[in-house]
Amino acid sequence: MKHLPWLACIFLTPVLFAQTLTLEYASGDLWAGGTEGWSLQDEGALLQPDQSVKLSPQSNAIVRAESVRLYLSNPGSEAKVFSLRKSLAAWKQTSGAQDLLASKLSKLVGKVGDAAVTANAGVRADNMGQPGGETMSDLLWNQAQSDLEAAENQKAVAVLTELLDYAEGERLVDTAVLLAQQYWVLRDWQGLDKWVPQALALPNFPAEQKQLVLYLQSLGFLARDQDVGPLWDQIRTLDPGSELARSLTPAAN
Repeated sequence: MKHLPWLACIFLTPVLFAQTLTLEYASGDLWAGGTEGWSLQDEGALLQPDQSVKLSPQSNAIVRAESVRLYLSNPGSEAKVFSLRKSLAAWKQTSGAQDLLASKLSKLVGKVGDAAVTANAGVRADNMGQPGGETMSDLLWNQAQSDLEAAENQKAVAVLTELLDYAEGERLVDTAVLLAQQYWVLRDWQGLDKWVPQALALPNFPAEQKQLVLYLQSLGFLARDQDVGPLWDQIRTLDPGSELARSLTPAAN
């Protein structure tokens, strides 16, 4: 399996709540505190797990504890309050599913079949008919792979979107899942929410891949502090016995 830093860094590992957290990034203003008042925090500030943070409208933040990154997003028009303890607990609950998702996605990256990898930038229709006999689907898929390895995520989204017009069968399924994942990497929640129902409506889309796409959307919901229950229920309904469904089902007491 290829080592791809952009893939490894987006999945979270369990966090110890005794750890001190660090405000790694904020695109707007972030305050820490609670009922006793709020104090504006700069990037690099240390936070405690029992604190709440308030995020300004139309902004994002990343809170880090060692290798764990908690993404917070406020697309609304008013400041939004997040409980760090509750947010971290929600992310921690998904750790098993995230490991499974990382494994599934890693198998897609670099999956070029028997076709030679075409790493030339800007591969489009004018390359058709060149030696090697690559189809348009091959050319665009290989270009997407090249963009992913270079961490050119926005370019990868554009290529994968174009690939939807040419891909069929298993490649169409792979393209749909990777496109959903790239929307998550870019934290493009509007794009992800718009794409998920389209992906689920694709012909011959296997239940396992539908679950992966829904789970990616649920990660976006968690980042926005929205209820993921209906999405997880949908995942379980698609195939209650799947690895992903079982990882999202609490163990009996």
